Amino acid sequence: MCMSLLTLIPLPLISGLILAQFFFRSSDFATATLFFSRQRKLIRMIKELLLTVFLLQLAAPSSQESDCQCTSSTTGKPNLWDVRLGIIQDEIDMITKAMNLSSDLAKKLKTEEANIVEIVKKCRPTLPECEPGWSYYKPTDSCYIMVRGRFSYMDAEKGCKERGANVTSMHSQGESDFIQGLAGDNMYWIGLVQNGEWHWADGSPLTYVRWRKGEPNGCCGGPANYTTVNCYPVTTPAEWDDGPGTKPWSNRHNYVCKKPSGR
Repeated sequence: MCMSLLTLIPLPLISGLILAQFFFRSSDFATATLFFSRQRKLIRMIKELLLTVFLLQLAAPSSQESDCQCTSSTTGKPNLWDVRLGIIQDEIDMITKAMNLSSDLAKKLKTEEANIVEIVKKCRPTLPECEPGWSYYKPTDSCYIMVRGRFSYMDAEKGCKERGANVTSMHSQGESDFIQGLAGDNMYWIGLVQNGEWHWADGSPLTYVRWRKGEPNGCCGGPANYTTVNCYPVTTPAEWDDGPGTKPWSNRHNYVCKKPSGR
C-alpha cells in the first residue's frame, strides 16, 4: 500500500498552523502584535523545513513506498512524487497567503495603535500635572512652590534653577493673591530685580506692580536691586519692598519658584 497522504503533511506545518490558530483567536492585543511581528521569520522557517522534508523523502523512500506504482502512466493512478510535490506547493501557497494576510493585519494593528494614542491624548485630564509639593494656577498655566528658610536672593535664584524654575513673577492681582495664599504671613523673594530698570528675572514683561506706599525707596543700605513681598497682613498685605543683596537684609527671606506646568 502507498503511504497515506495524511502522513505527507510535515509536523512543523501542523505545529505552525496550531500556533497561528491560537494567536488569531487571542484577545490579547500585545500577544497578537508580537506574533505578527515574528510571523515572517516563522514562515521562512516553515518553508525551509518543508523543503528539507521533501528532499529527504526524495532521497530516502520508505520500504512501504517500494511496492507502489509510483511511475505508472498507464493505470491512471497518480504518481506519488507528483502528489507530494503538489501537496508541498499547495502548502507553500497557503503559507504565502497567510504571510500576506499577517502583513495586512500588522498594518491594521499599527493604524489602530495610532488611533489609540490619539484617543488617549484627547482623554487626558484637562488639569496639567505639577510635581508633588507644587501648586497649579490655571490662569497662568503654571506651577508654584514656597520654599521656607533664610535665604538671600542669590540662594533663591539658585534654588529655583535647580528645580527647573525661576523666582516667581506676577502679572495680576489674582496671581499675587494665589501666591500669597501659599506664603501666608511670611516675607519672600520674588523675581523683580533692577539692573538700570526694574524687570522680571524670568524675562516676562513687567505688566503689574504692587509696591507698598513709598516704595521703591532704596531701603536698608546698599544698592536696593531686589524685591520682597512684605509680611504686614493688617496694613499692607502682600505689597512689595525693595532692598539690597547684602547682609543682614538679604539673607532672611523665604522664596517662591514658578515654572510652566508639565515641566
